Amino acid sequence: MARSLRLLLTVCAVLGPLGLAQFASAQIRVATWNVAGFRGQAASIFAVINEISLDNHAVPAADLSVIVLQEVRSDDYQALLDGLGAQWSSATYTNTNEDNYGGAQACFYRADQLIEVPSGHDDLYTGAGRRCDRWQFRLVAHADPIVDFYLYSAHLKAGTGSSNEGERLTGANRIVEDLEKLPPGTAAIVCGDFNLYDNGEPAYIALSDVLHDALGTGSWGGSGNAIKHTQSPRTISADGLASGGMDDRFDFVLVMPTLAENDGLSVIEESMRAMGNDGQHYNDAINDGNNFYYPGELARSNALADHLHDASDHVPVLVDLLLPARLQVEAEQSLGSIILGADIEVTCSVSNAATGAAADLDWLVPATGDGGVLSPGATVDLALELDIEAVGAFEQTLVFDATGDFVQHAPTTVTFTGDVLTSARPSLAGDSQLTSQLIPITLTAGTGVQTHTVMVWNHDWSSAQARLDIDAVTGGIEGLIDGPDELPTGMSGFATGLDFTFDTDLMNPGNQFAGFSIETSDEDLPGEQTHGLSVTFSITVEDQSGDCEGDVDGDGDVNVEDLLALISEWGTSDPDADLNGSGSVDIEDLLMVLADWGC
Repeated sequence: MARSLRLLLTVCAVLGPLGLAQFASAQIRVATWNVAGFRGQAASIFAVINEISLDNHAVPAADLSVIVLQEVRSDDYQALLDGLGAQWSSATYTNTNEDNYGGAQACFYRADQLIEVPSGHDDLYTGAGRRCDRWQFRLVAHADPIVDFYLYSAHLKAGTGSSNEGERLTGANRIVEDLEKLPPGTAAIVCGDFNLYDNGEPAYIALSDVLHDALGTGSWGGSGNAIKHTQSPRTISADGLASGGMDDRFDFVLVMPTLAENDGLSVIEESMRAMGNDGQHYNDAINDGNNFYYPGELARSNALADHLHDASDHVPVLVDLLLPARLQVEAEQSLGSIILGADIEVTCSVSNAATGAAADLDWLVPATGDGGVLSPGATVDLALELDIEAVGAFEQTLVFDATGDFVQHAPTTVTFTGDVLTSARPSLAGDSQLTSQLIPITLTAGTGVQTHTVMVWNHDWSSAQARLDIDAVTGGIEGLIDGPDELPTGMSGFATGLDFTFDTDLMNPGNQFAGFSIETSDEDLPGEQTHGLSVTFSITVEDQSGDCEGDVDGDGDVNVEDLLALISEWGTSDPDADLNGSGSVDIEDLLMVLADWGC
């Protein structure tokens, strides 16, 4: 996570509008602060607010997302907004004569992280002329489901004694009544200056009965609880700021139970802290001597303590919220064509796409029982087998779900699609599936290399059937009787010929057999199967001299030389030219030569 440039805090610093650098917040940081009617030093107030985003005392630094301020008078409201700078937006501000009672509640937020839902705002009268404001916020980039939470800011009646306690109880009960009107499971944060003196006060009991206190419900009095105290960082009274030293816990951040479950939008328990309180200044000013709030950073701690002392008579209370987990599933969903019977395994990458301070993802696949827990940014690969049972268009849906509040993109549906084909059907016939064949052929010895073509079909092919590949042809006698050199692939509805060659110059007259195995397979698709064909040639090899009766000169060819030889013996009884054995070379012998012409 990128950080804004740190503002150097010095006692004499004079700051302009806060210029927090834009960076992606990995969590929601909430702050509450009683700014004491803006009576402290403005430069110190803005320096403290700027430092809230850089505060890494308990958890890593994170952008301040939203801050509620108590005792904000009408005349000071615009100065606060202007001092915060352009990155800040103002939530609904109302002031119903509250300036006469210290000031109203104000809320400012970062619009790159939060959106105010104006209809969710309300003013709740809490007695003693004071009101508690309620705002509704929506997390940016969290819309599946929408993540909303309510933020309350209250300033309950100050003072000791039963009358003041009664006023505080009235205010607390009014807040509780409003909370109980919200739908079950609603995320709500109640914060502000409650002016509670101890954990036995009826107002605290009323609030803690329905709200979670990350610091526990035990006592916060005495030096042993100094780390919890929020008032006063001063031991001197000036400019209307109260003294007394750090000995009271007046400022609180309480949350509805849904925010304390650590499974969605939820409080990071260890992030709850009184800013600048190092636990070593009980009953003292927060800048009395050295301050050790930032371990190992004495100058930084002391500078912050000085600003807290000069800004107000309260210190801010901070809390960080985990962001909800984010379910993300990635898989190759289009499987293309598949052969029926294939064992198809798909890999789904399941991720918790939330980063930084976010909730763990407790995911599961209900249909298979697979599941697990993923920390933010973690990914696991899940191998799943798909059930493919029928030919045709295939579609199988898997649902990935997750438990926890506001988990984004849960459930997520992944749909696998494909086209399921039957296996190819190799055949040696066009009208049936013939897988073996005896083929008789007659050859003449000495007539060179002869070729015989065997036709192969992918029988009864349709678009629902795999194409056919010829992978190998084995058998025969190398150099004498050979299979084809080229093997066709991707055969669909048309026959393809395989050329077998026979070298008759090397053959002797007689009968012989030559067998070939034709290895075939489906096209290269998941689930492809292999097949086999067999061809046996029954070969009759004839002597070429007995075949060519018109070969007068005996050279193996019947051509013009034989015609001239016969004419030269015309009318004689020459046995080579008297082809029909009639005793005389005549027209009958001539006709025999012409009949065998080219033999």
